[in-house]
Amino acid sequence: MTNSILSNTLAELYSEYNTNQITATYSAEDNALRLRTDIHFNNEQWALIKKMGFKYAPKQKLLVAHRWTPNREDFVLFLAGSITAEQTTLVERAQNKAIRLDALAEKRTIQASQYMDAANRIAQRITHQPIIANHHSASKMLRTQNQLEGAKKNVVWALSAINYWGERAEAVEHHANRKSDFGVRSRRIGVLLKDLRTHQRKINFAHSALALWEKISQEKDEVIKEKHISYMTGVRSPEGQYSPEGYYDDLKDEKITLKDALQNSIVYCRNNTQSVYTLRWINHILNRLAFERNELGLVYSFEGEITAAIIQTFLRSQGAEKPKAKKVDNNWFVSSSVPFPLHIADDKEFTLTEEQFIQLMQSTGYEVPAAREKAPSILNFKANSILIQCFGDKKIYKQVELTKAEYAKIYQDYRCVRLSACGTFRVKTCINPNRESGIYGGDRVCVFITDSKIHDKPNSSSIDATMQLENFAEA
Repeated sequence: MTNSILSNTLAELYSEYNTNQITATYSAEDNALRLRTDIHFNNEQWALIKKMGFKYAPKQKLLVAHRWTPNREDFVLFLAGSITAEQTTLVERAQNKAIRLDALAEKRTIQASQYMDAANRIAQRITHQPIIANHHSASKMLRTQNQLEGAKKNVVWALSAINYWGERAEAVEHHANRKSDFGVRSRRIGVLLKDLRTHQRKINFAHSALALWEKISQEKDEVIKEKHISYMTGVRSPEGQYSPEGYYDDLKDEKITLKDALQNSIVYCRNNTQSVYTLRWINHILNRLAFERNELGLVYSFEGEITAAIIQTFLRSQGAEKPKAKKVDNNWFVSSSVPFPLHIADDKEFTLTEEQFIQLMQSTGYEVPAAREKAPSILNFKANSILIQCFGDKKIYKQVELTKAEYAKIYQDYRCVRLSACGTFRVKTCINPNRESGIYGGDRVCVFITDSKIHDKPNSSSIDATMQLENFAEA
């Protein structure tokens, strides 16, 4: 954390209290930092603590920030000196909270009983005789009726509060159990991998920007060199910028020279390739991934055949920049335009055997996605009609003959490929182009393309189907 963030208020807090009075913990289950202390902070100190994202949990008597960041970690380390693992699990904390909520529900149950008794006592004081206007007992009777109405409202409120706190207690435990659900944990791992790639792209961009500046510095034509420097200082990217903030305006105002802009931009990009802040984020995400994968269970070793596509997909999932894999002899040679993520390799290229790649994927918790089932082939053959699957139903489509150009002219929303009723092949279909009326309500037909490759007619009961659909379903 920078000195600007550690304000004088925090410095006073540090000098006034010993770090032994503050203990800090981190929980990987909910990615939360917690501070426990009996110190009474003043308003300025509270404002700083809230600014850092911490909230006070009165029942647990601690401060909690529900998301780890490098700045929050520095803040906690500055106050407590060290961070230890949280001793209570998410389920235990949920159970403790459920107990507190159940106690509130029980309290409201007792109150509802008390309010009910009070309402009964008040009701006994009310007589059913008419109230005489201006009689000395009229005001007393009206007060009694108002008290009865208030008692009834309190009963309704207490009963609704019983249901509310009971549902809250169930929801807390349900949420804690849901966090450990296989599907939820798998999706959380997917989000962490996305965050990993987001931060890794910043490192990759810095390497690309550094290579570009070094290429510009080697340009021998001074006019072209100056043109490139002037242009690149104003270029930005979602992953970062090529020069320090404000260099484009400084060049226009002649506050810095082109040579200084070039050298300082090279230093700026080189520092970004080794950004401590970004690397801390990456290291934290990798640790969280290790925890989540360990909780998810054993990652099985890939038993299929390794291909270039599998390797490249794996490396991209880990944040690599456009990796290329090529098999050389019995090894796989992998390269990229920028260095690979540090947990993969420390260079732009490396070579591993197939067994080593399988071990690397397993160690990072990566499982090769199952291959998608291939759709049946699209066949082009001549027939009178074909029985087609259409939105869960089966319909007989008559066949028409068209050329490629004629089929392509049909509006794309009026033509598509559909599966045969037997499920073994697909055919091209469209709204009947020979219809007499307008577009809407036109019958659909299957198409035989006369100037395309003709396939052999498959042996299928879906071809030239003349039987009723009920009989076809029974066949």
